Amino acid sequence: MMVVVTMAGSGLRFRNAGFAEPKPRIRAAGRSLLDWSLESLRNFRGFPFVFVTLRRFDDRSFIRRAAAEAGIDRFELLELDAPTAGQAATVLAASSLLGDEPILVY
Repeated sequence: MMVVVTMAGSGLRFRNAGFAEPKPRIRAAGRSLLDWSLESLRNFRGFPFVFVTLRRFDDRSFIRRAAAEAGIDRFELLELDAPTAGQAATVLAASSLLGDEPILVY
């Protein structure tokens, strides 16, 4: 199994609510939303992850740090040039990294 973490949205609802940071970087109770998300996936740490993000957010080091702190040591990072039409389209954009294994989409 592979875990696909889709982070390629424009975050419009959060921006409209007054948040300047991209959604994964927003902090709640002292941790980023990405940190909280990865905590909820702790039972899947042994599986490879694929993080799909937007290039404009320059999330490479942020994602690497969050993955390391969450104990995720096998992952790929795909940066897209533009937002997709939704979560399914984001996963489809990562299809070349997924192979034939079952996937968990988060």
